[in-house]
This record gives sequence, structure tokens and C-alpha cells, in this order.
Amino acid sequence: MSMIIPEQKNKVQGTKSFSIGRALVRVLLLASLIYST
Repeated sequence: MSMIIPEQKNKVQGTKSFSIGRALVRVLLLASLIYST
């Protein structure tokens, strides 16, 4: 495996957490739609 630069690692972590946040928002929106009906 090639050495990963800390800066690059942080960038990857940031994008991963961002995608997780988007997934959580999507789940919350679906849940609110289901509960509202």
C-alpha cells in the first residue's frame, strides 16, 4: 500500500462524514414523510 498523506486522509474522512450526513438527512426526511401521513 502506498503511504497516505495526512492531508489527503483528512480529505477522504471529510467526504465520508459528509456522505453519512446526507444519508442521515435522507432517512430523516423519509421518516417525517411516513409519520406525517
